[in-house]
Amino acid sequence: MKQLYPIIVEEIPHSIKKYVKQIEKVTFPKQGCTSDVGILHPPKRRYVLKRAKREKYRKWLYKEYYVLKNIQALADFQSPSAYKFVQTAVIDWSGGTCGDARYDMALAVRFEDGIFTGKERAAFFNGYGKGISQGEFCYFAEGLYEFF
Repeated sequence: MKQLYPIIVEEIPHSIKKYVKQIEKVTFPKQGCTSDVGILHPPKRRYVLKRAKREKYRKWLYKEYYVLKNIQALADFQSPSAYKFVQTAVIDWSGGTCGDARYDMALAVRFEDGIFTGKERAAFFNGYGKGISQGEFCYFAEGLYEFF
């Protein structure tokens, strides 16, 4: 029987692979219920990669990252170092129907609990190839979406 791994190397975001540089192997400690955990083994260090798939747990994971980043500033306190946080997100097909692309764009870049920053929002529109006005955003994300 083929063994299933919680995280495979091909799923690791490019920005993390670039940061770690060379991953010789990935090992897996006992898994919990909210996240997938893999230990990345480059030649000289070890990194713990944690991934949450459900929205609720992604928010928890971001808070965990935020606390680790801020606790490092405390004098005389030893803690693990948080190096990078990557939002892994997909825009779904929404039933595969035709519609106004501005609706999908507006929903994709809503500011919810600090998940999508201004910089990430700009990167999204740059990659998408076009943007929407503030009025269009308000109409689709705060008007039409709330109506449905």
